[in-house]
Amino acid sequence: MAKYLLIELSMRCIKLSRTITKALAAAGLAALFWAPYHSALAQEEAVIEAGREQFSQKCAVCHGLEAKGDGRLAPHLKEQPSDLSLLSKKNGGTFPFWETYGKIDGRDIEIVRTHGTAEMPVWGTDEQYEGSTGRLAMCQILEIVFFLQSIQEE
Repeated sequence: MAKYLLIELSMRCIKLSRTITKALAAAGLAALFWAPYHSALAQEEAVIEAGREQFSQKCAVCHGLEAKGDGRLAPHLKEQPSDLSLLSKKNGGTFPFWETYGKIDGRDIEIVRTHGTAEMPVWGTDEQYEGSTGRLAMCQILEIVFFLQSIQEE
């Protein structure tokens, strides 16, 4: 009788061990899926924050810190700066990502007319100027665009 109890107890331990192993495997698998997601969210937040910083340094003087078009220099421009928090709303609910990139880049001729000449130092991706004082590199423009995308009003 004791022999059968020992065998039954052993079988229950094996089943419990398998259950625990499966639970740990499931938890590990969930962690593997969660880690990249969590990491991606952290990276996205870092890019948006970098874009906010770029925007405050390069764009806010005209567009305002909240991109509402109310910067300190706005009253002195030929045309009032756009409310950049409404880009999605004005585009049928879709943020015009690459159009916005193109305008910041300075290749859009309409934006050139609004701001003055194409030599305005905050524009462009000319390789000789990338990253130098006053010029925006491609990554800086992308950061600003991601920031603008993050502040769109519904």
